[in-house]
Amino acid sequence: MYEGLKNLEVPSPRRPKVRRVARVLLYGLVVVVVLAVGVYGTTFYLANRNINKAREKIEQLTELASGAPDQPRNVLIVGSDSRAGITKKDRRKGLGGPTGQRADVIILLHLEGGGKGASMLSLPRDLRVPIPGHGLDKINAAFAYGDSDKERVNLLVETVQDFTGVPIHHFVGINFFSFRGIVDAVDGVNIVVDGPIHDDKAKLDVPSAGCWHMNGDQALAYVRARSFDPTADIGRIARQQRFMRAVIDRLKSVSLLLRPDRVLRVSERIGESMIIDQKVDLGLAQAIAARLATVGQSNVDFRITPYSSAYIDGISYLIPDQPEARRLFDAIRDDRPLPRVGTTSESVPTRSDVSVLVRNGTNKAGLAGKHARKLGGKRFDVVGAENNPGSAKRTRIVYAAGQRLAAELLEKLYPTAQVRAAHGTQPADVVLVLGRDLLRGESDPAGTPTARTPPHEGCKALPA
Repeated sequence: MYEGLKNLEVPSPRRPKVRRVARVLLYGLVVVVVLAVGVYGTTFYLANRNINKAREKIEQLTELASGAPDQPRNVLIVGSDSRAGITKKDRRKGLGGPTGQRADVIILLHLEGGGKGASMLSLPRDLRVPIPGHGLDKINAAFAYGDSDKERVNLLVETVQDFTGVPIHHFVGINFFSFRGIVDAVDGVNIVVDGPIHDDKAKLDVPSAGCWHMNGDQALAYVRARSFDPTADIGRIARQQRFMRAVIDRLKSVSLLLRPDRVLRVSERIGESMIIDQKVDLGLAQAIAARLATVGQSNVDFRITPYSSAYIDGISYLIPDQPEARRLFDAIRDDRPLPRVGTTSESVPTRSDVSVLVRNGTNKAGLAGKHARKLGGKRFDVVGAENNPGSAKRTRIVYAAGQRLAAELLEKLYPTAQVRAAHGTQPADVVLVLGRDLLRGESDPAGTPTARTPPHEGCKALPA
């Protein structure tokens, strides 16, 4: 009997269902990977083909500088008033006007070496500068001379390089039609405005201050509007810069780089009516977009070329303030931090630029004064310290319209504070409301930073 038991074959335990499930999961994963690679490969091919259409509109530009990919890069972005692609319906929206094309928007985008950050320098279209072969004229005239896109682009690039001393590595030209299409391709942008805007010429009607979600037509009207603004083109430049900040937010919020459908939609708009140089392909375009989306708003600075106004032979010009402008140009050329010249409402502020009102939202006497002195020692412009009616459980940083970057400076000292936009006007750029959470550590806030309120949460759709 013992021998019989020894010879008895006992089957090893098996788990056929578990193995079957594992095989199914493995095969499923392989299929998903293959499909993903196929989708990405197809998207890359189609998007690159679309972008090639924009590259083929001009031959190789002779005036562009060369440089290694890991070195600082400078991109000349030009928004022209070309009406190519505009329909009769569009003209009823205020997009009619003169034929031809002029450079309405000229921006020098500087991408810092090492991926540290970026800056955008606006060159007002009425700047009086030397244009090679044409003497002194408004800088946007350089884009009107010539019989072909290649000639016009080369002349404008040469003009900007000679005037600033900054090498230009890439060129991007966008007109009304492509601008509108790209905004719509990312499902619009969220823009915070400081007050109501009514501009009949641009067909723009923003009823009140606040955050508004704008589609392509509305965003185009926003960056073009100027008749309502006594500062005309200069005010328009400030709005263009705010729009650029909104685009950077949008690049991040809609995960543009991870969505094949969005990549295709944007590339189609680029191919239809944009002009880009031969060195720009899908990979470079995605790299630039990724850089702007990831470095953070506080690492993207804005400037305008310093100037003074003058009438010469009955024509209104902006005369460059050469000493100050040269400091700015040299810093961009040498990839150094920008000096505090040519600042705008969208420039990254320093602490001394930020006015702060401190309010005590607790029952501990003297807390507002203590933190006011602390912030004064940190070089903030403290405008007062007072008690806040009621009781605040959490510390809050409340920023006025257009002062989100100022709030970020204060947030570095109060990382656990809730950050949100003001619903109306307030007596300082930023109001710091001290909450009971500070009493746990009193001398300095401590703890885990909380999730900040999205800067454009609750944006209203602008009426069509």
